[in-house]
Amino acid sequence: FAFRAIHDALHLETRLGFSVDEEIEMGRIQAARCTSDLMAELTYCEVALQASHFKTTGQFVSDQIGFTMSHLEKMGFFRK
Repeated sequence: FAFRAIHDALHLETRLGFSVDEEIEMGRIQAARCTSDLMAELTYCEVALQASHFKTTGQFVSDQIGFTMSHLEKMGFFRK
């Protein structure tokens, strides 16, 4: 719930709406405020990259956990 509350509060603070392009920008802003690289990448993926996926494909991410884990692995987190 905290993630959503922070996200929505940032919409109010920045006066950004909820269009796909505004969500992508919100993802950048929210990630930049994170205090660790992992949280920044997680936040960016959850907001900006999922919105970008929708913009590109016209569909929401069907497997959010898989989508996020794949991104985090590409970024060097959770390597085996």
